[in-house]
Amino acid sequence: MDKRAIFSYYYQINFIINFGFMKRLAVIIYILFFPIFIISQDFAEIDFLNSSRGLLIFADKVSKKSTLYLTTDGGESWDPILEGKSLKSIYQINSNNIFIGYESKGIAYTTDGGSTWNYEDFGKTEASVRKIDFANSNYGWVCTNRAVYITTNGGTTWTETGLEKGWTDALSIHLAAENKGWLLKEDGEVYNYNINSAP
Repeated sequence: MDKRAIFSYYYQINFIINFGFMKRLAVIIYILFFPIFIISQDFAEIDFLNSSRGLLIFADKVSKKSTLYLTTDGGESWDPILEGKSLKSIYQINSNNIFIGYESKGIAYTTDGGSTWNYEDFGKTEASVRKIDFANSNYGWVCTNRAVYITTNGGTTWTETGLEKGWTDALSIHLAAENKGWLLKEDGEVYNYNINSAP
């Protein structure tokens, strides 16, 4: 991934003096512009299910294109399993059931470890996902800029709770259990909710 590219960058420097004029010129141009590529990259999120299996979102700040990488050997190697624009957050229930939040269009989810993906936009054109959290394999929240969405069946269906309960402008969430959770809003207020009373 980018680590190998960085090694290649320094490797090229060591051999500049051995090249002819045109080759040296090409390498100099490469050296001047390659750091721009590195600077435009960003690690958006990382999450490990255990000591071996982890996920990493690698994003391009300019194009907004993101790639989700999977490791099964503790980070020694990474393989891309999902590409899209503005991937932002990760939640793994287990090695098969994974949820990925988008900055502008809901979530992607898989039930087979990333071989196939489904999408949920919650009926909104711009649902910016800020946080995903589950109390167990069935009960979870997705926190967006518009509302908080609740599932009781592992993400198959979602129920919106929003303005009438004050669940708007949510910045982050945390579930301790199905009947206990907290919500942090953009204005800094922290709400303590009895989830079972939510619609």
